[in-house]
Amino acid sequence: MIKHTSLFPFIIMLAALFPWQLTSQSINTYGHADNVVLFTRMDTGGILQHHLSFSTPNPQVDTAIALYHSGSTHLIQSRHPAVYSDRSGELKLYAVRYDYHDSNHAFSGAIIWNGNHQVIDTIGTALISSAPSHSAYGYSWPLAAVPMPGNPDYIYLFTSTRYPNQYGIHNNAPRKLHWSLIDLSANNGHGSVIVDSQVLSPDSMAEGALALTKHANGRDYWLVSKKFTSREFVAYHIQPGGVMDTVYSVAGHHHTSDQNWNGVDFLFSPDGRWLADNTRITDTLLLLNFDASTGIVSDSNVRYVPQWNPFDGIGNPHFPAFSPNSRYLYVWKATFDQSGFFQYDLNTPDQQFFVNSRTVVHTTNPNNPNATYKNWRFLFTAANGKIYSRNAVNCPGWGFGLNSVESPNTAGIASQPRDTSFLLDSASMRGGYNMPDFPRFASSWLKEPLDFSYSHVCAGEGTPPTHFAFTDSVVDAFWSFGDTLAMGADTSNLFFPTYHYNQPGDYHVWAKALSYGMWDSISKVITIHPPAQVALGPDTVLTGNDTLVLDAGPDHISYNWSTGDSTRTITLYGNQLSPGDYMYHVEVTDTNGCTGTGSIMVTYEEDTTSIVQKAREPLWEVYPN
Repeated sequence: MIKHTSLFPFIIMLAALFPWQLTSQSINTYGHADNVVLFTRMDTGGILQHHLSFSTPNPQVDTAIALYHSGSTHLIQSRHPAVYSDRSGELKLYAVRYDYHDSNHAFSGAIIWNGNHQVIDTIGTALISSAPSHSAYGYSWPLAAVPMPGNPDYIYLFTSTRYPNQYGIHNNAPRKLHWSLIDLSANNGHGSVIVDSQVLSPDSMAEGALALTKHANGRDYWLVSKKFTSREFVAYHIQPGGVMDTVYSVAGHHHTSDQNWNGVDFLFSPDGRWLADNTRITDTLLLLNFDASTGIVSDSNVRYVPQWNPFDGIGNPHFPAFSPNSRYLYVWKATFDQSGFFQYDLNTPDQQFFVNSRTVVHTTNPNNPNATYKNWRFLFTAANGKIYSRNAVNCPGWGFGLNSVESPNTAGIASQPRDTSFLLDSASMRGGYNMPDFPRFASSWLKEPLDFSYSHVCAGEGTPPTHFAFTDSVVDAFWSFGDTLAMGADTSNLFFPTYHYNQPGDYHVWAKALSYGMWDSISKVITIHPPAQVALGPDTVLTGNDTLVLDAGPDHISYNWSTGDSTRTITLYGNQLSPGDYMYHVEVTDTNGCTGTGSIMVTYEEDTTSIVQKAREPLWEVYPN
């Protein structure tokens, strides 16, 4: 492993001129991945763009927007668009490959649009070839967009460019990662490219091998790629102010050659622990280990879906997708007799248990023309917690829609796969070549947010303290319970802390935790209620045959009297009491789960008035006869 620090001088200069506040971004907000932009080719040669929002249980689509036409010298390629939304889920930027050539020159780059679908700029339009042809024509693909830590107005756009060599463009031609920087706030919010297509690394990288996840500190990012024809991984630590550390590590199998879909077999699990890697040449999908603190890729605890075996039907895995809770891996495979996708359980102790956990989730016969529209290739985990797949592969007339896995965190067929659960458009789609690709997001944007539960929400002395607990396993934690009267004593590092609130009210509880190698945070407002109120009245004296009804009050769910009764009221009868003092006590529980107590002293006295009156009456008198 080699590690060095590289700085982007231009960004450092910007930092000096415009000293933004380098504070942590809250990663409890997952709006970054809410939006997906899909491009399709129209019969007229133009591009039709759909904007989907996944912030709701079902996709929401806006009106399709027709971009300018592609002619013989201009071409917009719809594969692998880069998309970025802000933390509130508002679409802010998207980019797609753009090619241009004339009789003498050829260019390749990317067109960038803002969230209002206005062109910001065209980047990377450097001369690729002086004799444009399919054999000598270079090209560039937008791959991903991610905000600069500490300044979400600055967006990195990463692209992969394949350069022609003396043999032209082919699988052994060099390709390099480039970065551009877009200022979303420039030009009165229209946006502007302030750094254009700088080489990220001098190394030739495997085409499309790029994946993003959060750093363990919850603020920075890791961009991980793999060298061409190598086992060496390169991790770029994206930090505030344009600083990047580069980490090299060796793991997995040797990359030998590129295929058209190699890039979509390279991605992180949402928790950042697993890196899926498949070069397709070996036909084995590896689940490598990733350390989000150090950036090291390793195979010390590797899992893998093996090569195709016609005797047991296992293998040929492509287009992996992880469940939001990072427990289940879904992969697509195709054979001559059937295609479909399968589920594997990553929460298994070793490779054999992992392979044995394989469950068939869905199958399709590709030789049946009436079923090909259900093809489940290109699986994609969305921000609404579902997994989607594009359909209508090579099936004119069916239109374009999305298949879905409704409950991907659930084992087996209970994950609820559905064919064509969402129909996007039926008129503009004319075959498989129209199929768009889903964008690449930082995997941690798709992770289930950190959450905690709490119980016992009552204030006051004698009440149980409030109990807190994370809903997922964590290895480090910090709590702040929002009690300003505690003067800083309202914190804890326990996994299951308790805190006693003396006063009722609303409290802002904040917690962060290290879960699966990644820090996450969450804030909630919790309401602490006063103790249940009980009023039995003042102490009372009973005499003779008096009766007294003791009422513990309404709106309680349980009553526990010292007499053993469990009703709201009890009745006292004087003729059943002996002279003396009696203490009656009740404990109640209200609808908030808060308890309260009440008591009353009842004194019973004999009716002395009637006794004195009888004493004054004359007794029997006997007179002599």
